[in-house]
Amino acid sequence: MEITLNKRFSHGWALNTSYVYGKSTGLISQGRGNASLGTSTLFNDPNAHIYAYGTLDLDARHQVKVQGMLTGPLGINLSGYFRFLSGGTWTRSISSSRLGVSLRQTAETIYAEERGARRLPNTTLLDLRLEKTFKISNFRLSVFADCFNVFNQGVATSVWGNSSNPTYAFERMMTISAPRLFQLGARVEFN
Repeated sequence: MEITLNKRFSHGWALNTSYVYGKSTGLISQGRGNASLGTSTLFNDPNAHIYAYGTLDLDARHQVKVQGMLTGPLGINLSGYFRFLSGGTWTRSISSSRLGVSLRQTAETIYAEERGARRLPNTTLLDLRLEKTFKISNFRLSVFADCFNVFNQGVATSVWGNSSNPTYAFERMMTISAPRLFQLGARVEFN
């Protein structure tokens, strides 16, 4: 379900907002490997079906997005993009080989709880841009400064989910979101 509100550019400003409520469930993850291309091994072994159905990895239950632009003094434009996303899901798994269980087939890794039972932290991001355009004879020169991830929020985007594998501590952060980033740039447009 999505609700959007738009204020077209007039009187020096524009605003676009949206809220999305979603829920994605199923057997095959849309975000990992080639499963979404139809090359899943899910049906090769009945053990793979243990807790296989549930909330998928990229399920962001709540999403709020706000984009806006404001024309300021001296023709300097300020624009921003704010977004809040519910954290993606993950599921604790266990491996037969790490538990000392010898199987006739190869070692098996299965979900130890309902798929999507755990969530990563929520993400809150704000990107800002200041831009000034100069008109020079038959072309326009725009200079801009960007700041991505203004709050410098670093949240886990994946964690170690296998509780039977001592290689890493269970729930250890494996990847993190990108840090704050500044960028300066210029654009030339010919008439």
